[in-house]
Amino acid sequence: MRRVILEAMATQRMDDSDSETDSSLFPMTLPLIVLGDCYHFPGCDMPLRIFDETYQSMFDRAMETNRMCAVGGTSETGSIFPVVTAGSLRRLGSVQEGPADVIIHGLMRMRVLGLNQLKPYPIIRAEPILSGVVKLEHFEKWQERLADLLEARGQEWDDPFSRIARWVRRMEDPTTICDVVGFHLTKDRQAQRRLLLEENTAERMELLCSCL
Repeated sequence: MRRVILEAMATQRMDDSDSETDSSLFPMTLPLIVLGDCYHFPGCDMPLRIFDETYQSMFDRAMETNRMCAVGGTSETGSIFPVVTAGSLRRLGSVQEGPADVIIHGLMRMRVLGLNQLKPYPIIRAEPILSGVVKLEHFEKWQERLADLLEARGQEWDDPFSRIARWVRRMEDPTTICDVVGFHLTKDRQAQRRLLLEENTAERMELLCSCL
């Protein structure tokens, strides 16, 4: 299963262009699905099968409006993480009785400003987290280091890790690299949480290397 995920990641999402999302297009209030110790990132697809009727109604409402929602985690005390990922929602198949199959495509990390409602499902107020500036020399050295780490895990030219390493070398946006590689290749949930919560781009770059 892990190899299938890596193959899909290496072939479907890795084009030569940087995808820049316009932060001004995001609503300031978003319905939130809370997934506990599960973390979502921009540029990545999260498939979900929703059995809970409350969340089904949340997704139905989102589909009727702007098709936007956020995915967030919770701390040990049950409080919502201060950083969530906003994404666009797509329902798979027709609406019918039973669980809802949906895909949420991550678009942007958002800083939680407050809670508009808790029941029947959370609605948060949030603002986009904008990428920090990284010196070109620092980025290029880190980019080469990360690609080398990935290639060291690859077994042959067509191995998914090797293909992802080549994608990393082409990319010009450290934020996109941190999000996509962190979501797909980082096994450690605690490291994923730190990568999601960290707002400093340079710190995220170093953290990602330490995870691989």
